[in-house]
Amino acid sequence: MAAVELELTFTDTYVEGESEPFKFVHTLTAPEGLEITGGQIFVENKHGTFERFSFRIDREDGDKPKLVILENVGD
Repeated sequence: MAAVELELTFTDTYVEGESEPFKFVHTLTAPEGLEITGGQIFVENKHGTFERFSFRIDREDGDKPKLVILENVGD
C-alpha cells in the first residue's frame, strides 16, 4: 500500500494580535499498484465558512513526493 503523509499548518488571520499556527497531519493511502496524485481539502472556520484548496502530488528526484497547491486559498 502506498502512503503519503501531509502535514498542514494553518494560521488564523481573522484573530487580532498574535495567533499560534496549528498543525494537523493527514495520511493518504492507495491500494497496491495505485498512487495518490492529488485531491482537495476543505477547512471550515468557526463561522461556518469553508475554505478549499486543490493539490497535486508530484515526484522529485529519488521518488520523494512533493505537494503542489493548485489554487490560491486566499481568493
